[in-house]
Amino acid sequence: MIALATVGMAVTLGGCASPTTGQTATAASATTTTAHSGPRLTDDSGRPQVLFDPCNDISPAVLVKMGLDPNSKEHSDFQRGTYTFMSCQFKSDMYVLGVSSGNTTTAEQEAEQKRHSANVTPITVAGRVGWVAVNPSRPRTCIVAFTTSYGEVMVDRMQLDKAADQGLGVCDGMKQSAETVASILPLGA
Repeated sequence: MIALATVGMAVTLGGCASPTTGQTATAASATTTTAHSGPRLTDDSGRPQVLFDPCNDISPAVLVKMGLDPNSKEHSDFQRGTYTFMSCQFKSDMYVLGVSSGNTTTAEQEAEQKRHSANVTPITVAGRVGWVAVNPSRPRTCIVAFTTSYGEVMVDRMQLDKAADQGLGVCDGMKQSAETVASILPLGA
């Protein structure tokens, strides 16, 4: 079942918060708090409610600072009885960025990534335990996940041809993008 969330995440494709044309996205430069809307989706799993909704809680100003088009927003939620992911996809001319917020753990998703032969490396994102993964079957997609009080946030980016043609690494700027997202999580997340 968790595999489906990962598939949903991959379908969300992921454009990283890596900036497009020389811009730098940092947690400090993109910190903008948005009014938290509360859980839009819930499940009956007994897991904590998902506190961060990427489609509603990432402001247009933050998206612009990340080099993304706020008008490109697309919901790509994934809800099961045993877990919930609220996901959103954003685009630029270089990347497609997906942000998913779910009540599974980073350990569950890391195991799922490894099951699909992804190369997973531990990292820290804004002081939170996390990992970065690249799956050989999707060499233009990079995923960064980090812990929250209710589960995890995953930021995934798929390079478009323009980024690849310019020689940008698939994970270049991903940690900064994830830190930008972490900086706008609601209190308690």
